[in-house]
Amino acid sequence: MALEIEFLSSNMIKEKKGHEKISFILYKIKEGKILILEEPLTSLEEAKLIEETMISVDEKFKGVEVATLGEENRSFASKIATALLGIRKGITVIGPATVIKKIRKEKAPQKILMSAVEGHDDKKDEQEK
Repeated sequence: MALEIEFLSSNMIKEKKGHEKISFILYKIKEGKILILEEPLTSLEEAKLIEETMISVDEKFKGVEVATLGEENRSFASKIATALLGIRKGITVIGPATVIKKIRKEKAPQKILMSAVEGHDDKKDEQEK
């Protein structure tokens, strides 16, 4: 059972705006990939992703699991950098609900715990044989 994890650089994601970004992420997730975004999604982008996901749920696509790690207690300088330069620190991990059973965030130290669904790739493994 293989998990495919894809790292998306901030440059790759910044090229896409608005709906295009959300559609791109959703397309990758529907392929069964777990995505790690170098730069975290904004709360608005995360809300749009969940909204689009709810529209797309069907027999094959059960939804997504999302977790974002960033600077919870950001300094004043960090807030200025974000406002002026658009620089945001952190990562977002997104995966299909059929692959990831649960994502849980813990604050100290910051970490994301993922539980994979057993046998999620059984049909794919059989096809590859």
